[in-house]
Amino acid sequence: MSNKSKTFYRRNLPHLQPVGGMFFVTYMLCGAVPREVNEQWRREYEDELMKLVGEESKASHAELKNMVDRKFLLKQERYLDSRKDGPFHFRDDKLASVAAESLFFWDNKKIEVICFCVMPNHVHSVLRTFRPDEVEDGEKVMLNNVMQSIKRHSANKCNKLLNRTGRFWQEESFDRLVRDRNELSRIISYIINNPVKAGFCKSPKDWKWNYIKPDYNEFM
Repeated sequence: MSNKSKTFYRRNLPHLQPVGGMFFVTYMLCGAVPREVNEQWRREYEDELMKLVGEESKASHAELKNMVDRKFLLKQERYLDSRKDGPFHFRDDKLASVAAESLFFWDNKKIEVICFCVMPNHVHSVLRTFRPDEVEDGEKVMLNNVMQSIKRHSANKCNKLLNRTGRFWQEESFDRLVRDRNELSRIISYIINNPVKAGFCKSPKDWKWNYIKPDYNEFM
């Protein structure tokens, strides 16, 4: 079976992507995390997940993955925000604008864009994939396909602005299924406060590239 139709698949990291799910997605610039660091994270992630799966536990595989995801995300965030060398393409408003606009390409067509933050070297977002009954042709919308489209479109436009060629984004995104309203509230707060914690501004409202869909302002 192809990855395109799976609700659970793995490349370097396992992905749980049910149709109609809400997801916290992080994707970063190529080179933001060196290959050797990324490989070390992958091994640590796999080892910790397998350790938990191997232990006697009533938790489901999805719940165990969620536990490891949280730890991995914090490690990733600390690393990205502490980088002193580039690439930092999204310090340029023209390029940051492309990253933001690309998220809206499928909005209200295949996905609902709930929240995002464009940081200098990565993007955080919360997206909900549409169910087949919400899509005009009844398509089964898969998150990995949508993300490939978003990243391909933005990479092409950004590379043209930079007068360069080659890989723009790190190949794989980090995605996590959002399970309930409490978790959604925590994730939205985490996303919009990322530039504050990184020392770029004093309030989330001061960061130009923070976005929350008005329907979700209650989670601010």
